[in-house]
Amino acid sequence: MLKQVGAFVLLSLLAFHSPFLQANSTTKDALIRFDNLGQSIELVAHAGHFKIPGQEAELQLASRLVVKVSSEQYGHALAARFDAVNSVALLYQGRGFSYFLWELSSLTDMVAILEALRLDTGVLLVQPDLLQLDAARMAMTAPLSPGILARSVSGKGSAVRIAVIDDGFVLSHPALAGVNLAFSYDTQSKSQDVSPAYPSDTHGTKVLGVLFANSQRVNGLVPDAELVAIRQPDTWTSNTLLAFQVAKLMQADVINCSWNSPWLVEPLKDVVDDLAENGRAGKGVAVLFAAGNAGKPVQENQTEAGLASAIVIGAVDKQGNKTSFSNWGPTIDGYFYGENQLSLDNNMKYSYFSGTSLATALASGYIAQLITKKPQLSLHDIEAIVRERKLTVR
Repeated sequence: MLKQVGAFVLLSLLAFHSPFLQANSTTKDALIRFDNLGQSIELVAHAGHFKIPGQEAELQLASRLVVKVSSEQYGHALAARFDAVNSVALLYQGRGFSYFLWELSSLTDMVAILEALRLDTGVLLVQPDLLQLDAARMAMTAPLSPGILARSVSGKGSAVRIAVIDDGFVLSHPALAGVNLAFSYDTQSKSQDVSPAYPSDTHGTKVLGVLFANSQRVNGLVPDAELVAIRQPDTWTSNTLLAFQVAKLMQADVINCSWNSPWLVEPLKDVVDDLAENGRAGKGVAVLFAAGNAGKPVQENQTEAGLASAIVIGAVDKQGNKTSFSNWGPTIDGYFYGENQLSLDNNMKYSYFSGTSLATALASGYIAQLITKKPQLSLHDIEAIVRERKLTVR
């Protein structure tokens, strides 16, 4: 079943490469309204993009909708009612709900169908597919042949499995020569090549160094763990949901997200809640997010760092003092070291890593070690152990 579902999801998304839409004379008067975390949101045109009143993040749209329904069957039947729906793909399948991506003919069709679906009692949630520009790459990639994904998603072995969702990975680094790669996937190109697209995309490789490196200069925390490498360098809602679906299909025990977005979208909360409640055969997948490096308090459901169902990590120095840059607040579950630590770089050499991103990677390795020693630990147990560490922070 895992292989069949994996092949369907990964291959079906190859068709989605519609261009993004700018706010211009055609779109500036369109009322784009949707619901998010109990609030009604109305987008306004701003400098060629869109904004949410009261939010800093600028948004880009595409002629696509992210649609949540109670079942996969209903999602396909619902889409068949609208002539303007060009294609449909399953993004994420949770317990009692499914998220779909609908590609539409135009922005005008997207706005009209969005309004219709908001009134449909069979639709649990509908939002435009959003790109948050504060943390996004604007380059678009070309579609690749479905034959690239001919290899089926494999079953899970006995080792603890860590999915890392990040900007790209240099898997050919000598310090990663022995890494146990279970699967790799790029949500942009829809291929298994997860190499960085830009020289600046070094973040994911540094995270892998903390976890998996095995060299004289850098020793990862869990070099024998299985890796699921997922390249997701932008903030399209659809790509982010797909990244977590891949991690779920690959039965990851731990999902490392050493990042957070400017603004939390409800579909991502749904996905993390589902993994925390139902993953690991009901014990709960540990999904980790970085608290952020702005030195400010984090509010609940403000960003991914405000998710109660995630494990959110702040940074401390060697003395156990919270660093000046680390965000803080009641949703932070634990603090790990976040100052300079040697890790890997894209040039096949080594460089230093720091911030709550480093702290989150260290926490992911620590939790993977816990699961290796005691596989029966529930997410609740893991969170309690991590919170105990927070008590030592000064």
